[in-house]
Parts: sequence; C-alpha cells; structure tokens
Amino acid sequence: MLLNTDDVFDEEFYRTVESEFSETLRSSSEFLFSHFMNLPISIEESVRDIAMTFILDRLGVQVDDEDEIPSVVVYVVSGGALTSHSEKILDGLKDLIDTSSRSLEAEHWEDTIADLVERESVIMQKVNERQMEDALKGDSPDYFTLWESRN
Repeated sequence: MLLNTDDVFDEEFYRTVESEFSETLRSSSEFLFSHFMNLPISIEESVRDIAMTFILDRLGVQVDDEDEIPSVVVYVVSGGALTSHSEKILDGLKDLIDTSSRSLEAEHWEDTIADLVERESVIMQKVNERQMEDALKGDSPDYFTLWESRN
C-alpha cells in the first residue's frame, strides 16, 4: 500500500511524539549528563516506534498483542543516496518485490517505486537549487563565501 506522509504524520502524530519526547527528556535524574548525551538514540527509537504504530493504524491493522504485530518494512531513501544510486536502489527493491509477491503485483510496484524515485529526484533538485540560491544571498547557515571587488 502506498501512503502519503501527510496522512500518517498528522497533528495527532506530532502530539504523541512531543509527549514521548517530554517523558524521555525527564526520565532520568541519576546520570543526567549521560542521559542527555543518549537522547538522540532514545528519540530515534521512540519516533520509529510511534511512526510504525501510526503506519499500522493507517493500514487498518489493529494490534492487540505485541506478538501479533505483522512484519512491515518502511524503506526510506533520500538525498545523495537517491540521486547517486537510484538505479541500484531500484534494482534492489525490484528483487525484493519479485521474491515476495506475484509477478503482476511486482510490475505494479516496480512502476510505483520508479515514479516515486523520479518525484523525489525532482524535489531534491528544487531543494538543492533553493539552498544554493539562499547561500548566494547570504540567507543560509551553510558556509559559502563570495569574494567581490567593490571598487
């Protein structure tokens, strides 16, 4: 099933993540500095768990027992990996689909994945152009320098 991220990561998702982050932030007082240093890992795990719960919910999968959670894979590819290695990524995903689904379904998903890769590439190109434009205007946190003779 192909889901739109806006349908999964809605306002309820953000409230849940914020609540979990607040709990995680305040969960330790014994080794506070170490706890703060490990926050990125804890937050990543929490966000992943919450996201998977929301994805399963949008798929209509009700989980009453943790032992009955179905296997769901969310494969995220973006940025440089997508633009540099899109053919390899597509080939790998095609192999994955071919081994786990019927050929008619596999062809549909190959087309869907190819379309998503193309759409992501167009978006990344626009983002890169915007970042370069911002950098040249001096509106970017990225370091660029432009030497100019003003005489």
